[in-house]
Amino acid sequence: MKNAISFLALVTLLSVAHAVYGAHNPVIFSQDPLPDPGGGVPIAALSQNDTSLNGFGEIGRAYDNFWFGSNGALVTDIHWRGAYDMDPAPDNFVDSFVITIWADVAGEPGTGLGDILSAQTVPSIETFVAIETGLSGDDVYVYDYDADFAVPFVADPVTDYWVSIMANLSTSSFTDPFHGWHFALAGSGDGLFVQDFDLGPFNGIVDPGEGRLLGDGDLSFRLTGVVPGVIPEPSSVCVWLVLGTVVGLGMMGRRRRVRAN
Repeated sequence: MKNAISFLALVTLLSVAHAVYGAHNPVIFSQDPLPDPGGGVPIAALSQNDTSLNGFGEIGRAYDNFWFGSNGALVTDIHWRGAYDMDPAPDNFVDSFVITIWADVAGEPGTGLGDILSAQTVPSIETFVAIETGLSGDDVYVYDYDADFAVPFVADPVTDYWVSIMANLSTSSFTDPFHGWHFALAGSGDGLFVQDFDLGPFNGIVDPGEGRLLGDGDLSFRLTGVVPGVIPEPSSVCVWLVLGTVVGLGMMGRRRRVRAN
C-alpha cells in the first residue's frame, strides 16, 4: 500500500513539474530573428518533409548549433520562427514538426542513428508575425512556433549540439507553399548553419550524400530552461524543489526494496 501511495505521489509530482517548468523558465540560448530585409536576400532555409501521396518526401532538413558554458543546462522548451515561401497567401499549412537534437561530429551534425540524442514530433501551433519580402520580391508569410521537450534535454558543459526543425507539410506540386526556418540576426550565433537535401524519390530519411550545404548565417530560435549555478526565478526554484522531491521518493522506494530483499 505504501509503495502504491509513493508511486501515485511520484506520478503527480512529475506531472506538476512538467506543467510548471515549461511555462516559466528563462531564455538560456537565443538567436534573434532577422528583421524583414525588404527583398534581395533569403529569409528562410528550406526544412520540410512533403507528406503528400507520392510526394517529394524529405526535401530538406536545416540544422543550427547551440552550446552552453561550464555549467551545462537543462533545456525544457524551444521557440523558433518559420516562413512560407508562397505568394499569394498559403492555403495549406504545416501539420506538425519533427524536432531532433544531434551530436556534433567534426563540426557538423552527425548522420547516424547513434548521433540522435533527442527526437519528437510536435503539433504545429502557429502565431502570425508578418508578411516579409522574399529573395525575388515575393511575399513570405512569417509565423512563430514553440514546443516543450517531452523529456528535458540535459546539455553537457562546453559541448556543441545541433538541432533540426523539419515541417511536415503536404506539398503536391512546386506551386504549393514550401516551409523554411527563418534566418537569425547577423552576429547572434556563430555564423554557421547546415542543410541536407534529398531531391530523389522518398526514402524515409534525408540523405546527406545527396547534398549537404554548410551555410553562412544562423537560424532563429530560443531555448528556455535552467542553467545550474545561476540564481533562478521563484518558479524555477519550485521546479527544482518538486524534482528534488521526486528523486527523494524514488530513492526511498529503492532503499525499501533493497532492505526487503
